[in-house]
Amino acid sequence: MKTEWTASTKLPLISVVVPVYNVKDYLEECVESILAQTYPNIEIVLVDDGSTDGCSTICDRYAAENGHVKSVHRENGGLSAARNTGIRECGGDYVGFIDSDDYISPVFYEALYRAIARSGAEMATVRYGVDFFDDEEPKLGSNVDAACEYELLTEEQYQEEILYQKSWAGAVWRLYTRELVEKVYFPEGLYYEDDETAYRFAHECEKVAVLKATDLYAYRQRPTGIMRGAFNLKKMESCLEITRRMRAKMAEWYPQLSNATCSRCFAICRVVFSQIPKEDKTAQLTMWKELQKYSTTVIHDPRARKKEKMAASISRMGCVPFRAFCDVYRRLLHAQ
Repeated sequence: MKTEWTASTKLPLISVVVPVYNVKDYLEECVESILAQTYPNIEIVLVDDGSTDGCSTICDRYAAENGHVKSVHRENGGLSAARNTGIRECGGDYVGFIDSDDYISPVFYEALYRAIARSGAEMATVRYGVDFFDDEEPKLGSNVDAACEYELLTEEQYQEEILYQKSWAGAVWRLYTRELVEKVYFPEGLYYEDDETAYRFAHECEKVAVLKATDLYAYRQRPTGIMRGAFNLKKMESCLEITRRMRAKMAEWYPQLSNATCSRCFAICRVVFSQIPKEDKTAQLTMWKELQKYSTTVIHDPRARKKEKMAASISRMGCVPFRAFCDVYRRLLHAQ
C-alpha cells in the first residue's frame, strides 16, 4: 500500500495534544517529529503547563511560524489538567496525545488513522513503544506498509491485554475519535492517570484496532518520571484511589476479568511500595496491606506476568524479603 494523499484529498483533522512542562531540552525534537508526519492534516496543540525553563517561548515560536500549531498557556496543574485543556482547545475529528519528552515515527498517525478508517473502530493503538535514555537514539520504523498492519480486538480482549500489561496503558499509544475522547477526561489532582483512563476508554469502544508494529513511538525514560522518581505521599494516595476505582468499575463491567484486574492493581501497588523510604514505616505498612489483597490471586493466576508472580510469591515470605526484592529490582531498573 502506498500513501495516496493529494492536495484535493479530504481528510479528517487529527489534533495532537502535547502537554509541556519544563522539557526545554526535548520539546523541539518532539514537535518536529509531529510536523514530519506523513498524514497531512494535523493540528498540534502545545499546552504549556506553567513551564519556568523557557518552554513557553518555544511553544509561542512554533505557533507563530506554523499555522498548524496552537500554543496554549495555563497555570501549572499537572499532566491530566494539561491534557484536558488540550481536549477543550483542539478542533480535530480525531485526537492523540504525545508526551513532550518523546517523539514519534513519521508514519505513526497515518498508520493509526488508516487502522480506524478500515476497521470502523473507535480507537487505534500500538501495544507499546521503544524505550530509550538520553544517550540513546532508538530506531523507529518508517515503512508505511508494515506500520499499517493491525488486528481487531473486542473491548474485552483489549481490556485483558491492558490489565496483564501486554499492551501498555499510556494515553500516548492511541488515536481516539473525538466522541470517544470527550467521554473520558483525565483525573486531575492524581498520579497514574493512564491507569485510571485506559480501561475507561476501552469500555467505551466496541472494538479496538491494534497495530502489529511496536517501533513507532520513542518513549524516553527519565529518573524523575512517575515510575522511577522519588516517593511522595500523593503517589500513595493516588495509587490507592486509582486501584479502588479500577476494582469497582471492572467488577461491575467485567467480573470475568477479576484475576487480570488483581494483577494490574498488584503491579501498580508494587511500584509505589518500592519507592517508599525504609524509614517511613507507616506508608510501608499501608501499601503492604494493600498488596496482600492481591498477592494470592496473582500467585495462582497462570496468565499473570512472570515478574508479578515472582513478586507476589516473595511477598508471601514477609515484608522484609519483599522489600529486598523491590530494592534489587529498582536498582536494576535505574542501572538500565
